[in-house]
Amino acid sequence: MKIKQVKIQAFKSYLEEKDGIFDFSHGNENDVANIVSIYAPNGFGKTSFYDAVDFCITNNVTRYIRDDKVQKKNDKLSKKHPNILRNSKAPSGLDTKVDVVTSDNQVFNKVLKHKNGNQRDYLFRDSDTPENKKYFRDLMLSQEAIDAFLRETDPATRYEKFAENHVNELSELNNKRKQIQKILDDINTSVKTDNKTKQDKNIASLIVNVDEAILTKLDALISECDKLDLNITAIQNSFDEAKYKLLKLEIRSLLDTLAQDTIKKNLLKNAYLDFTCNVEFVKSTIDRIHNAKKSIHLFRIKQQVTVQKDDFTKLEFNLSTLGKRYEQLSEICNDDNSFYKTLSDKNDLLANNKKFKKDIELKENEKNCLQYKLRKARNYFIRQNLNAIHFLKKKKIVNLFLLKKRN
Repeated sequence: MKIKQVKIQAFKSYLEEKDGIFDFSHGNENDVANIVSIYAPNGFGKTSFYDAVDFCITNNVTRYIRDDKVQKKNDKLSKKHPNILRNSKAPSGLDTKVDVVTSDNQVFNKVLKHKNGNQRDYLFRDSDTPENKKYFRDLMLSQEAIDAFLRETDPATRYEKFAENHVNELSELNNKRKQIQKILDDINTSVKTDNKTKQDKNIASLIVNVDEAILTKLDALISECDKLDLNITAIQNSFDEAKYKLLKLEIRSLLDTLAQDTIKKNLLKNAYLDFTCNVEFVKSTIDRIHNAKKSIHLFRIKQQVTVQKDDFTKLEFNLSTLGKRYEQLSEICNDDNSFYKTLSDKNDLLANNKKFKKDIELKENEKNCLQYKLRKARNYFIRQNLNAIHFLKKKKIVNLFLLKKRN
């Protein structure tokens, strides 16, 4: 549903109906605008337009009664001014009315009844809005409501209103949050009580006569720890709760430090074992690379020799063929009647010879390509060998470092 047309007469800033007609249909009843923006300076009736539409549909002005505090304040201020909605300059014969027509051809019409004497024309009662029209308040959002929501309302109340009035799922979550928060508060209170009880018991357990023999034994142990560079405060004659807590903290800190050192040593040991495994793997990889390099080198040489041998065989065969052709040509040329035929055969032979030369050039190019790839593979294996040597040097340095650290 969209608002297609609004007519306002004698309502607040609007006096005559001709000045309060708003048509949002572009001149076509079936073409109602999706978005409408009303712009004007202050005091030109923007808020009055909003109040008129609100009053016509809900029989109330929502921004006047948005909460109890605002409602009571407006009700008190309006007791001296009977004309709250009616234009104060409207003549007695001009009715205060608002008409709203929607895109689905619903017509809302509201005529303000005249009041006698100093009776107010609006009473700020939420009950005047029918239940089936209250949904419109969620669709209408005035500037005053936005300002109040952001500035006047405290954060807790603002969240409660948002959760209660706008999002059903959020309202349920908010109720669950309150229940969980109450449980947490009860738990925290119980924990505090238990902690206080434990603290009282600890204090009571410390208020005892200290055995001097035990303190002497502790001092001897602390002296032994100091020889190991473990700094612990010595126990003096006046041993109280504060010094007991200090000693407890120092011992706990020392235990934590020892535990961290143990963890670091274990990590270093695991790193050394991993490094050793990696070195063995690198060694085996280098051996495999050398073996593969030798195999590839021998295979390439054998392949090239085979190809060159085949090419040489072909050359011998072609030379033998050329010799036979030459002898045939000589015999044919002795016969004058077959001279031109012999010449034609000679040309064919020359053409075949050119083709044979091209084949030889292609084979030579393939040979050069194979030699280039062989050099490239040799360089790659040399680089791998250098990297392995560098890695072994690093291992040697790490082993020396670990050996020195052990000593």
